[in-house]
Amino acid sequence: MHGIILRFTCLQLLLLFVAHNTRADPDCKVSAWSTWTTCDQTCGDSGISRRSRQKIAGDQDDCDHFTMQEFKPCNRFDCNPQSTSPPTTMITTKPANKDPCKDYTLDTDTTSWQRSTGYIIPINSKTEKCDRPFRSGWYRFNSGAGNKMPTTCPPERACGTRNPIWLNGEHPDTVGEQKTLRACVQISKDSCCANSWNLDVKKCSADGKEFFVYNLQEVPGCAMSYCVGKETKCPQGESSATGFTPCSSKFPKLNGDPQISVDVHNKRMRFKCKFDPKDKGAEVRHEVIWYGGPPEAELDRKVLARGDYNGDTTEAYLQNTNRYGEKPTFCLNQNIYCEVRSYYVGKEQFGFKRKSNEYYAGLIIDPKEVVLGENAKPVNVNIKSTVPIVCQDGTENCHVQLEVGQSGAKDSFVDYCTLKFKPGPKGRSLDLQVVAKRDFVDDGDQQMKIKLFVPDHVDPVDWNCYKNISDINVKTRDVTTARCKSTGDPHLTTFDGYYYNHFQVGDYVFVKSEARKFEVHVRTFRCHTVSCNCGVAAREGDDVLVVDMCRDNVPRARYASTVQPQKETTIERSQNGKVFVLNFPSGAYVRFEAKKWFGRWHYANIVIQVPSDDFEKTKGLCGTWDRIKNNDLTAKDGNIYGLKSRRIGDPRFTESWK
Repeated sequence: MHGIILRFTCLQLLLLFVAHNTRADPDCKVSAWSTWTTCDQTCGDSGISRRSRQKIAGDQDDCDHFTMQEFKPCNRFDCNPQSTSPPTTMITTKPANKDPCKDYTLDTDTTSWQRSTGYIIPINSKTEKCDRPFRSGWYRFNSGAGNKMPTTCPPERACGTRNPIWLNGEHPDTVGEQKTLRACVQISKDSCCANSWNLDVKKCSADGKEFFVYNLQEVPGCAMSYCVGKETKCPQGESSATGFTPCSSKFPKLNGDPQISVDVHNKRMRFKCKFDPKDKGAEVRHEVIWYGGPPEAELDRKVLARGDYNGDTTEAYLQNTNRYGEKPTFCLNQNIYCEVRSYYVGKEQFGFKRKSNEYYAGLIIDPKEVVLGENAKPVNVNIKSTVPIVCQDGTENCHVQLEVGQSGAKDSFVDYCTLKFKPGPKGRSLDLQVVAKRDFVDDGDQQMKIKLFVPDHVDPVDWNCYKNISDINVKTRDVTTARCKSTGDPHLTTFDGYYYNHFQVGDYVFVKSEARKFEVHVRTFRCHTVSCNCGVAAREGDDVLVVDMCRDNVPRARYASTVQPQKETTIERSQNGKVFVLNFPSGAYVRFEAKKWFGRWHYANIVIQVPSDDFEKTKGLCGTWDRIKNNDLTAKDGNIYGLKSRRIGDPRFTESWK
């Protein structure tokens, strides 16, 4: 209902402007129009611009019906617009000379053919064109449907829009002539000029071609769009030189689409476009055009080469012949394809284009995105060549070198920096191994890019022109660690954050991993009326480290294993001799800090960190690390206990790990 109200309001204002433009009495003379006033609204549905003129001759009766004021709608658009059509692509030419025939904006939008009066959109179309986004100025159109604005009222919903705009008047006849016509907005079949304004048109000539340029103004609202041309695209099975009407089916035809393949010829890679003409003979010719570019971007494709062949030809070739330092016909790392169309000698009527498959020429990377955990196994990225690698001197001494670098986070690395592809047929491949190193820091997920680059190649020279290679995106998933603390007299916080008190005396298993050979034991002694930590022993693999101050309150650390410790197994000691950190290769560590408490009593605060290897695999006083707190007091026999008064852990739990 809201949309209907807006439309009705807009039509009322448009029709109001027409009502003021009644025919004047010829005996009345008035001054020229003033300039249009600035729009009184910046957006919405009620903007009005005005202009006026004065009576300079004639009496009141003579000028009764003469219009002294004109109004036009302006800035009629949503204050929060959401365009349903893509922006128009323009190329602006601005030489020093301000002649509109040289100083204009060239419309290069690939959808310009939809401005044709023959292009009708349905009532429920969601892609109505609107020319409000582009600026006022001189424009030249370039469309296969025609480049001339219509001078008769177009059909409803023509030109790809709801309200098409046309010219009421005739174009200039001679080159250099400029005329001012009225641009009309059609809103229905019964209202072809509901709104209008002046529009300058000039006829130009350049490079032997005549064309028109139009001084287009910003349209007053959406959806309104200027009409250009009248032709439509050729239907299936018909063709023309432009691809638009008038079309014909009387031309040589092909059996199916062309096919692209790659081989080797004269020690250089060569692409073959194979096609099957249905019509052959001396009167038939085939035009073959080679293109290169990404398949998803029609606008970005470029013509690499073209050729004209006799009617009996079934193959065309694309091959570089350049030397190092010379410009090649094509570069690698792009899609290459051909288009073939046939015609009869002496006739301008071409058959419709038949496009081949698109052949990617270069290195295929699989996968292009890698997700790694810090403790995950290496991932292989396969890099395969889709084209042959050929040495120009006929030997096997050359190779294609691929340089590998990285940027982004510090958590990833590659284990080598160059790859070398030896000569051989298409399909040669190598693997790039990517791993994420452990930093044992909970620093979140990280992202980085692996950069690939093909440097200059004198031989094979076909690889000397290799366009930019897409990066390999690498995401590292941060590995979670967990910590258990035993502090004071002592108070324990499990890996899952469960807090309880433990006042018993003896040697206890704080953590034992079921995933690997790792465990930590802590000794407590009678400390006034409670107990205190005085020693710790930790083991990973065959390495055993101990910190002990149970005898004389002086902490001492040592290697207790009988074999040479692993390189990453270390003991760190603070300068004051009170803090020790026992480090292990897995990233696990134990921190022992000696403290003094009331007179002669000493105790230790102990922190144990374990890596993700131990997730859901821990047992002991530090609990079962599984992010579930209510099962942390699990005894050795599997029974789960709770707390006593003063948050003391149930002795049946604590004593089971003694």
